Amino acid sequence: MSDVNWFFSACAQTAGAIVAIVGGFLVTRLVSLGSERNGLLQSLAAVEQRLKVACDTQVALRKKATLQEEAGFRSVVIPDIVEKRGAFDLGLLLQQHYEFNLEKGQLQQIAEDVARCVRDACKILSQLPNRDLANREFEEIALALGDTIPSEERDIYQEVFREEQQRARDKEWSSLDRLTNGVPNIPIISFKASQIEAIEEADLKRHLHEASVAVTHAELERETIQQQLRKTSTPKGLLPAWFILLYLSIVGVGVPLALLPAGACALGWRTPVLVLFLIGLASLLVYFVLTLRAMRETNHNARH
Repeated sequence: MSDVNWFFSACAQTAGAIVAIVGGFLVTRLVSLGSERNGLLQSLAAVEQRLKVACDTQVALRKKATLQEEAGFRSVVIPDIVEKRGAFDLGLLLQQHYEFNLEKGQLQQIAEDVARCVRDACKILSQLPNRDLANREFEEIALALGDTIPSEERDIYQEVFREEQQRARDKEWSSLDRLTNGVPNIPIISFKASQIEAIEEADLKRHLHEASVAVTHAELERETIQQQLRKTSTPKGLLPAWFILLYLSIVGVGVPLALLPAGACALGWRTPVLVLFLIGLASLLVYFVLTLRAMRETNHNARH
């Protein structure tokens, strides 16, 4: 009888110790995962903030680049449309100025706005007396109109007036000396202006590229943190360990303690309890072996 009691008592103590030790490790692991999860959540919040700033910057730069493209296309087609007195062929314009990354509808709208403004300026000129005698008179008209037309249309009016001035000079001046002495050296100014525009365009493209890279990096970092969060939320392998511990608690602790008061009457239960206890212990050993193997494979993949 004492032998049976000793067996059930030793079985319960052994199983209880195993459950307590392994359970302590599992609880420690859960606490560690909780701390890791809190750190990941803080990192995710910081990445989300950086991603928002990068996206806002990217959107603002893209908008600025679009406005720059529109202004560039508008400036290069103004002389063509002015020369044809407000008429234009969009297909021909696109053949001559194909480097703009804008939709055809946007280009069409820009050309139509320029053509409308050119026709308005030509209409004003047609109503003036002695147009061919104009020189300083056109400049005075342009200044007078400056307060009555939108700022983005003034350069179109000025281009129309300059074109009319040039036609007047071509009619009045027959001498090359008089022609060159009376006209300012505009090409140099235009060259300098084009250089400045090219530098500004290059800077904008560089900033836009940097913003795009920042968005990409932030998105990749966010995805990595989210994957780590999913792993910490559902840690692989902990659930089987809890089932094994529950099994050992029942067959290794609960059943022996329940049979202990029965004494010699429980003698026939000794072999089944031992077998069930050994099955649980073997399952726990197999679990540890598989867990160690999985950890080694994970570390090996991480190094490569």
